[in-house]
Amino acid sequence: MDSLKSEMFEELNGPHPDSTRLHNLSAHLGRHHAELKNVTNDFYLKIKSVCDSSQCERLQGAFLPLFRDGTAANFGRRYSRNDSIGRGQAYRHRYGRSWRSH
Repeated sequence: MDSLKSEMFEELNGPHPDSTRLHNLSAHLGRHHAELKNVTNDFYLKIKSVCDSSQCERLQGAFLPLFRDGTAANFGRRYSRNDSIGRGQAYRHRYGRSWRSH
């Protein structure tokens, strides 16, 4: 999938981008993405089938980032710098302090 994205980006930035090629690359990428989601869903259900309730909660937490934005790029990321829960910029702007000043 990464190579398809790279090809798309190269085509978009080439001297004479071919919209037909771009559409074909997009369709190909979409098929791969659907396959990946199906494999992920099957894997999740297989693991879930052998988990007790506390393990199911941990499994849900582990997979949540994959279903928030569809990628693993932010896997393990807890808070954005603008999340009020993370006491980032938005929180400081709203309350005039960071979590450390409580």
